[in-house]
Amino acid sequence: MSFDEELVPLPVPPLHILLAAQEKEQGRPLSEAEINKIRDDAVCVMVPRSKRATVDDGKIVDIDFENAALDWHRRRIEFVESCWPSLVLYVLTGGAGAPVCREILNESGFEVSRRDFDKGLTKHVISQMSGIYPAEKDELSQIARHTTYYVVRSQPFKASEALTQSKRFLSLIRALAEAPALAISLESAGLSHSLAAWRAVGELATQDELAALVSGFVAMPIRFEYIYYSCGMHMLGLPDFIVSASTLSATGCAPERFAETARDLFQEMGYFLVSEGDKFQAGHTFSLTKESGKVKAQIESCKHIGEEDVRFNPFGMLRLLPE
Repeated sequence: MSFDEELVPLPVPPLHILLAAQEKEQGRPLSEAEINKIRDDAVCVMVPRSKRATVDDGKIVDIDFENAALDWHRRRIEFVESCWPSLVLYVLTGGAGAPVCREILNESGFEVSRRDFDKGLTKHVISQMSGIYPAEKDELSQIARHTTYYVVRSQPFKASEALTQSKRFLSLIRALAEAPALAISLESAGLSHSLAAWRAVGELATQDELAALVSGFVAMPIRFEYIYYSCGMHMLGLPDFIVSASTLSATGCAPERFAETARDLFQEMGYFLVSEGDKFQAGHTFSLTKESGKVKAQIESCKHIGEEDVRFNPFGMLRLLPE
């Protein structure tokens, strides 16, 4: 240890204990302001930065003091009673590809359950299809004639395990798209793609796996009244995004470009978080374009989807607000 090494605060007791106790007392998730206040009011001792890491050796690593709000949302399910997320996939099969799909699924290592034809499932899967390489009429007809479908579920995971699970799912989806399955729906994001789109995602994965996960696993943007949001970032261990029409307007965006701008923004932020998320803190400001006004990101809990829903993001939502 150098005598001129930077001194940093070490909460005593650890910050995760303080936050978990306060959340239990409140009976609800804490807001960003509440998390920061608990952090700021915590009793601390000053230790060299290298010593703070040493203190954590062999123990639960505490919440990041400098980025408490974001890190608490990322890790809170480790410390409070909460539903852990899992990936859920529907695979519709029939015809010559059915035996191949069955073999692939049996060897996948995931929890797999087989079910018979479901008329309502056809409408459900088609309604969730993205506009990326839209399915042809023949493909839609094949989906309607599926004979069997499978529900595939991963083990529940925490944020640090999410990418490993999602990469395994991506590998499975690539194999199923080539089999071929009739349709593949990623229920954890409320999202399905045509087989051509899934193959394009698989091809992208050979060049940039993280970009493939963001573009293929996350529904964006979803519009509800006057807000736009993403769904599926929890499968990457990260918060989703939400922005209002009023915020987009405040940045100078024209109404006819709200959806396009939200999509581009979510894609860019999603890739940044999954590849360089350790550089991001709640409260950071940025511009949508070089000419637009700035927005800031505020972390909050996921309120618009029930916790029992596989689309629920326990790692929170980044709400984008005018600076």
